[in-house]
Parts: sequence; C-alpha cells; structure tokens
Amino acid sequence: MRRILVIIGSAVLVAVAALFIIPFLVPASTVKGELAAYVKQATGRQLVIAGDGHFQVLPSTGVTFERIQLSGPDGDSQRPFLRAETVTAELNVMSLMGGGITFDALTLDNAIIDLRTDAAGNVNWEFGAARQPVEIAYAAPALAAPARVRIRRVSLRNSTIRYHTPDGRVPVEMTDADLAVRMPAPGEAATLRGAFSVRGRQIEVDATLETPQKLGFGERAKLTAALSGTFAELGLDGYVTPERTVTGALRADTDRPAELFALAGGNAAPMLERVALQAQLDTGADDIRLSGLTATFDEMTARGDLAVAMDGARPALSGQLDFDKLNLDAFRLQPVPRDAARAQDPGLWSAHAAPEDDIRLDLSELDALDADLTLTAKTLTRKALAARDAIVRARLSGGTLRLDLSRLNLYDGSAIGAAEVSAHQGVPVISAMLDVQDVDALPLFRDVSSFDWLSGKLNGRVRLASGGPTLDELRARLQGEADMALRNGALEGLDLPAILGRLQSGDISEFHRREGEETQFVRLDASWTIRKGVARTDDLQLEGPFVSADGNGEVDVRHEKIDLKLRPRVTPRASNGQTAEAVELPIRIQGDWTDPAILPDIEEVLKDPEKSLGAAKNFGKAVEEFTGGEVSEDDFKNAIEGLFGQSD
Repeated sequence: MRRILVIIGSAVLVAVAALFIIPFLVPASTVKGELAAYVKQATGRQLVIAGDGHFQVLPSTGVTFERIQLSGPDGDSQRPFLRAETVTAELNVMSLMGGGITFDALTLDNAIIDLRTDAAGNVNWEFGAARQPVEIAYAAPALAAPARVRIRRVSLRNSTIRYHTPDGRVPVEMTDADLAVRMPAPGEAATLRGAFSVRGRQIEVDATLETPQKLGFGERAKLTAALSGTFAELGLDGYVTPERTVTGALRADTDRPAELFALAGGNAAPMLERVALQAQLDTGADDIRLSGLTATFDEMTARGDLAVAMDGARPALSGQLDFDKLNLDAFRLQPVPRDAARAQDPGLWSAHAAPEDDIRLDLSELDALDADLTLTAKTLTRKALAARDAIVRARLSGGTLRLDLSRLNLYDGSAIGAAEVSAHQGVPVISAMLDVQDVDALPLFRDVSSFDWLSGKLNGRVRLASGGPTLDELRARLQGEADMALRNGALEGLDLPAILGRLQSGDISEFHRREGEETQFVRLDASWTIRKGVARTDDLQLEGPFVSADGNGEVDVRHEKIDLKLRPRVTPRASNGQTAEAVELPIRIQGDWTDPAILPDIEEVLKDPEKSLGAAKNFGKAVEEFTGGEVSEDDFKNAIEGLFGQSD
C-alpha cells in the first residue's frame, strides 16, 4: 500500500513540476510559430501575431498573445478576415512529451470577423487549404500521419461578426458573440454552441455534427442545428456530405415576424402575426435550394420551390409560390420599434396603432439581392376587394422591383397590369399601369374606395407615377392618366330627371343621393388627367334613355373629395307618346364622394341663360320662401328677365 502511495505521489509531483518547468523549456516563440504554421496549412492565410506571448500556469497552463490578425484572400492585410485583441492558447502539457502540441482551447477575445463579398461574387470566407487538415485529422492511421498541432476547441468571447456588401454596407452585424466550436477527436462529435446578438436581440445557437470523421472516408455525417430567440426558432435535421454541402429538413417558426424585419434594419414590417415554413434544404457550392416548401402566413398557405444563387455580385432568389389565398391586408406596413426592449413587448405590434400613411418607406435594401419569382393565388383580397386566379411575376434587379400581373379574374371581368418600384436618391419612386375589361364597376369601386356611384360593365386603363418617402406623400404627388368606358349601367342614388323636375319647380334646396334611385345610361365615357393626387376630366359624356349629360370636374383621390359640374338634358315623353322639348339645367356635385351635396350650378346658368331661363325663373318661389317674403316670386322673375334682357 505504501508503495502505491509513493508511486501516485511521485506522478503528481512530476505533473506539478511539469506545469512550472515546461513553460521555460518551450518558449512562447515556439508556440507562436507552430500556431502560425498550423493556420497557414489549414487556411492558406497568413496569421500575424504582433504582440509577445506570455505563459500562465493557473488556472490553466497556456500562453496569451496580443494583437493577432488573419489576412484576407491573397494575403490581403488591409482588409483582414479576422482581428482579435488577445488569443489565449491552453496547452495540453502531456502532448508536449509526445513531440506535438495540443491546444485544449484557443480563445479569442474582442475579435472582429469581417465577411465580405465583392462585385464578382467572390467571398473571403473560402479558404484555399481548408479541407486538407480535416482529411488528415479524420483519416485512418494507415492513410496519413497525425498533424503536429491539434486544437480541441476554438472560442470567441465578446466578439463581433460583420457581413459587408460589395458597396461597403454592413446590413448584418452580430455582436456580443460568445461561441465555442469543439474540434473532436476520432469518434467524437463536433459542436457549435453559444449566443450572439443582432440589433440588441439575443440568438442562441446549438449545432452538432456527429462522427465527422466519416467525411474523410467519403461518407456523410449527421447534422442537427438550431437557432432560437425570444421571437423565432429555426431548426435543421440533415447531413453534411463529403463535398461539404448540406441536405436535410428545415423548419422555422415565429410569432413575432415584425422583429425579423427589425433584425434586418427595417423601419416597417408587415402586420403578420405568425410565419412558419417547412422545406427540404439542399446547398451546393454556390447555391441554396428549398424544395417542397410549405409556408404559412397567418391563415394563408403557400407551396412551392425556391432557390438562391450565391455566385453573383448579389444573392439571386428564384422560384414559384402558390397561395391558396393571399390577403394583402396582412402585408400592410406597421412601424418597427427601434428599442430592443420595447420591441419584445407584443402589445407594441397592435394593428390598431399603426399609422401606415406616415411610415417612411425605406427601399435602400432593394439592391441587397436579385429575384425572379412567380406568385399565384386562388383568391386575392385587399380590404373588401376580392379577386381570383392571380398570376404575378416579381423581378428584382439592381435595386428596381418590377411586378407583372399577367392574369386576374376581377368581378366577372379580367385585369392585367404592371408596376415598378425603385429608389432615387433614397426616395421611393413608383409607376404602375392597369387595364380592366368587362368588370362589374359597382362592387369594384365600392370595395376599393367606398365609391358606390357607378354600375355597369367597365373597360378602362390607368397609368400612374409618383415619388415620396411616405404613402401619404405618394398619394399627394400622384400623377398620370386614365380612361374609362362604362356600358349599360346607372348613376346609383341619383335620379337626374327627378332632380331637374324639382329644380324646374323652383326647389333649390340641397339634394343628396338617395338609396333606390338611379339614372340609367347606355354609355358613360371619360378621360382623366391626374396631377398631385387630383384627377380632372373635361370630356365626361353620358347617354341613356331620355337623358344625356356632359360634364367636367375633379376628384381628389387623396382626400376622397369630388367637385363635378354636370349639364344633364332630359327629354320627357308627352302623354301622346311624342317626344317633348328637352329640359336642361346645370348642376354641381360637390363634397365628400360618399355623400356630396347636389345643387343647381348658378354660375353655369348665368353663362348660358337661353338654355336655363325657364328653370331659373321658377326658382322665384323658393327664393320668396327663403327670404320670408322680402323678395317675392314675381320680383325674382322680373330680376332674372332683366338680367338676361328678356321678357315674357
């Protein structure tokens, strides 16, 4: 027993002595050189360690270096891939006795990793000799000798990882990164665990690559990975192939999709409450594919396939998504809280508090990627608007988004159209066109804008353009032109013959639209010029049974106001069936377009007294009642005759 204790004590004594003696036997410069040589072999990059190293024994044996830098591609030291204030290498003392160096841990403090893409699509995170050490480390002993230097774990503490676009912007920055990569021995699993923050929101990462040594034998290795935060979860169950591609089942779910837009730096986000997706993920050397994709947006479901090509100046997204239903209201914008703590309060995402018209539209990220997507929807809704069988192609290139509507079944008719969105010096610029054919006008106008005046079959075209930082300013600067042709319809709520009859009888009180009344027409045509959000027509023409009219005026789209001058002519039938003399009297329709006031247009009457004299003289009775007898009916008639220079 005593002999055993002596042996154990001697071993402990030797180990303790080694901890203190070996730092003097292995200079820091040796460790520095071995480490730089290993990195050169593993990555093809130059590792520069500017500061001198110093050993420590407790709490672990190791050496710390200051001011290290890993060059970019082709030895680029002006734009390094990695910089760190310090790197601490924890030595496995016993490995020194075997003639090699094993680092139990390599810890980088306050490191900055810069991921860059140039205009040609080249990236700085591809390492020229990256595969060789992996193959050596996991090869069978009969195939290769073990590497002289081995690292068991690499850690980042309080570090930053940034992604740079070709034009120098940094759309993604991960801060406060505390991550650890476990570099396994044969038979062990490689792991990545830790957390980082993006715009103040913490994200945890947990990934495991089982038996990675299989890759060295041409077999695939099992991979499980998860990203999670307070607002979203993402998971992958799949494999890494010997070609270093990834394949597997991808899933993602968030009940706070607006926070994802905040992570990307957006100042506005859709009003969605939940987004989830499942797909088969396959990565290639320069592309990512999602096949059999099922995505859920609140109550909407889309299915299809997507791909992202990574070999150009920007990522290029392509594919097709087929929606069972597409509710555009769910994609209306709401402001994103900028403060991270406030952004985690679900109450701040209330749809009732979203001033959509005042949100500043930030299109600066349109040039972050290119895209060519086809979207279809069995049903498409926006507020009360309902359409079917929509097909839209969306193409994004160089910061310009173009939408082509090739088919839309709209209120028993059809529509085609196109729109283009871009940013000019940071200000959104939008142009659009829409052609409609044989559309039921009444439900269309009512559902789009609460304008329920017109029924009939509508054929027309609209060409619009605008620019401005908010939706309200876009409406205020709206310009363009439009033509409409309505057939076999009616002016709903207006009975022009009845209105003219009341005016002829001297009733000049304010009229309003009345439910159940109408003026039928065979055709109604007008062309419109739109300037600063106001549409103007000078050629409105209406023809119908016993009634016709021409007119001009304005419709303020931004404020939903109307100011139209109509000159209706009613040709009544006499009791004997003969056509009587036409009655004409100008009227003015003015006010909110849902309930405007309808009055005789005295200004137009005075311009053309021949046509309106009879009706004007009949206003006398109403004037006598209005003035309480101070102006009699006869006095008013005589004044009118004197004004027009006529007498009975």
